[in-house]
Amino acid sequence: MATRKKNEPLGAEAQPFAELMQQMTHLPQISPATLAELQADYLKQAAALWNSSLGQGEAPAVSDRRFSSPEWRANPAASFMTQLYLLNGRTLQQMAAAVEADDKTRARIKFAVQQFVDAASPSNYLATNPEPRWRIDLALLAREALQAAGVAQISGGGWCTLTEDSRFFSFRGEALGRPRGRMAACISLR
Repeated sequence: MATRKKNEPLGAEAQPFAELMQQMTHLPQISPATLAELQADYLKQAAALWNSSLGQGEAPAVSDRRFSSPEWRANPAASFMTQLYLLNGRTLQQMAAAVEADDKTRARIKFAVQQFVDAASPSNYLATNPEPRWRIDLALLAREALQAAGVAQISGGGWCTLTEDSRFFSFRGEALGRPRGRMAACISLR
């Protein structure tokens, strides 16, 4: 492969890439200043996280309930992975919020990023979860999906199928020897 000299025109092999880049100029973007600010903030927080994992400083408290059990804090690898996951998720969400686009496009991007971040959670995978119990907040996921679809008035949720076994059937409750109950759901359009 021959090398190109400075200011020499691109060869035919580079033309498809140049055309692709030209087509991408209309896509939503993040301003360079905002992106630089997000990157600097990320690097600062990542350095602090690394230093705290080496015992040089205090790790920030985790308020995400997926990581609230003592097993996440007792295991140094799990603790570091949790903090890194949360930092990456926050940064991706900030990037999605900073996209320069109309409100509908930005909302779609934010929703897709949130779905990706939630799916990538270390609590979702047996190999990375020091407390391997599968959990999902169905009410929250349904609420977010309905909101992303444009539904404005949403009510319900707030009940727990595990602890309110007189109202609901829960396979988790059954595994704990609790009596069976029944569950019903209703969705209506007014």
